[in-house]
Amino acid sequence: MPTSTRIFLLITFVIGFSLTACTGDQLAASNWPGVTATEDFVYLAFGQNIYALHAADGRLAWSFPEETENNLTFFAAPALAEGGSRLIAGAYNNALYSLDPETGEIAGWTFTEASNRYIADIHISDSGIFAANSDGKLYGLDFSGAPLWSEHYNAGEPIWAGPAEYDGNLYFASLDHQVHAVNMATGELVWATDLGSASAGVPAILDGILYTGTFGSRIFALDAATGAVIWEFETGDWVFGSVAAADGVVYAGDIGGLLYAIDASDGSDLWRFKAEGGIYGGPIVIDGSVHFGTDSGQFYALTDSGEIDWFYAAPGKIYSPPRYNGEYIFIATMQSDVLLTALDTDGTARWPFTPEN
Repeated sequence: MPTSTRIFLLITFVIGFSLTACTGDQLAASNWPGVTATEDFVYLAFGQNIYALHAADGRLAWSFPEETENNLTFFAAPALAEGGSRLIAGAYNNALYSLDPETGEIAGWTFTEASNRYIADIHISDSGIFAANSDGKLYGLDFSGAPLWSEHYNAGEPIWAGPAEYDGNLYFASLDHQVHAVNMATGELVWATDLGSASAGVPAILDGILYTGTFGSRIFALDAATGAVIWEFETGDWVFGSVAAADGVVYAGDIGGLLYAIDASDGSDLWRFKAEGGIYGGPIVIDGSVHFGTDSGQFYALTDSGEIDWFYAAPGKIYSPPRYNGEYIFIATMQSDVLLTALDTDGTARWPFTPEN
């Protein structure tokens, strides 16, 4: 299938999520959950709600809004700001909300200048809030919700993944086939590098090198200072999710179900693991072990040599990346009554969360 056709189908797939999520009785099969985890709470964006759960036992603390609205759908993982005193959440109604993380009430402001949906996770730094939107713009805001820059940065095409921060710049990929480096203080372009295909994952940055995957079945290493390509690695299928980089190794999964371990310095193939199902959410690394889920509902923990340490049969499809709060690993599932499961680092399930209808 031509790449252009696959991108069209994927865009149709994501738009379909937002439309079917409004029907109410199809929520369990229609939305792609976004998850943020702290020591005490897990914040879960799903369908027409954001849920705040107690991390220890999965009890519901609050949900936003109190009464569901047909035009309000959430996809992007919320982010904590100002030392955890604000929860920033983007929605499909083009709005960015500042919420009280203890109560779920709107706290101070709502930003409404975007002209399309928030799909990308929100990035928070000491200098402000950085929210990428499907209208192709990166919005930089201070903690009162006011713009940081004289003009919002316009990439020109939809942005489906939030930025990574390094050395005063923000780095993000767009569906325009380019990785953009933008100065955090001014919102001005530092450099842009064309990767030949769209990308929808947050870049990983390690020792001044940026790593990202593309729909063109490639993983790239770029010089973070200049955007120059250092190496590229061919995968068997699209790399949809984010890549991870730790201890000199880059880890990435493709939608064909292969998990790759790549030498970060030269792009050489260290090992690969064939999972059951496609990998969409990207892996995370915990104490040298690589964790990821698949769209067949398998969740894997691999050793640093690519052997299975343990796996967990989840109750539904896994499209979101796992999150770790230092104690539990949180996995979100689709097409299941169970929306979120907390696992110990040995794969033991501690609690499930099923939202009330």
